[in-house]
Amino acid sequence: MRPGDAPAVARYHQEGIPTGVLADLGPGVLTKLYRALCEDEGSFVFVGADADERVLGFVAGVEDVGAMYRRVLRRRALSFALSSLRALFSLRLARRVLNTLRYPARVEGEFPEPELLSIVVDPVTRGSGLAGDLLAALLAEFHRRGIGIIKVMVRADFERANAYYRKHGFVLAGRIERHGNDANIYTIETRP
Repeated sequence: MRPGDAPAVARYHQEGIPTGVLADLGPGVLTKLYRALCEDEGSFVFVGADADERVLGFVAGVEDVGAMYRRVLRRRALSFALSSLRALFSLRLARRVLNTLRYPARVEGEFPEPELLSIVVDPVTRGSGLAGDLLAALLAEFHRRGIGIIKVMVRADFERANAYYRKHGFVLAGRIERHGNDANIYTIETRP
């Protein structure tokens, strides 16, 4: 991903994962977050694009979610704070943001730190193999970095997403409650 792809990636995130706290913070925060991930040494984002270089989907991964949040906030705290002003006026949203920032430490059990954060493709590309290609690129990058197993967290009631991960070899490793919803944690071994 190039930093200039961040607005398109943010739009796909907002449309494809509309129930998450990041989507609630709006496209400005999402754009800043994806730009920051693009520049963060422990994170990466791959995009799929058409011949005109229009972004059609993306996948994001991190070596350690908590460490990524600390690095990103240390470098861009003021920028994120200004973009997140609306959270200050909503106690519910502010609580969800704090829970998101504390999320890695709140997961009980033995799960790997590396994580697939998000994967979204344009609905018109579904069935084309783009999501599978993005997932393969993500797994290969984790493998290249010497990481042998990763996790992904997905709401238990998002059957389509759960089915996608199972279809691609992810194994259910546990469940947690997050933001008032049950979430499944899947793991998968990486390979090139």
